[in-house]
Amino acid sequence: MPPSHSNLQYWNHIIETKCIDIFLSSTLPGNGIVYTIYCLCKRKGIPTLFFHISLMPFTVILMDDWERP
Repeated sequence: MPPSHSNLQYWNHIIETKCIDIFLSSTLPGNGIVYTIYCLCKRKGIPTLFFHISLMPFTVILMDDWERP
């Protein structure tokens, strides 16, 4: 489901007013809020990094684009 217009407005406002220059997330963009922020950052050219806990012990995967792991 696409994000609501008010959700987009809110996060766009936060990114613009706080001068966000990188987006770090401990989860993949599976829910609406993380996906909304991810899409806005990608559109604005802001780097994105996702930390994904692997099934292998003591292993964390770092991704800059969850659509191209």
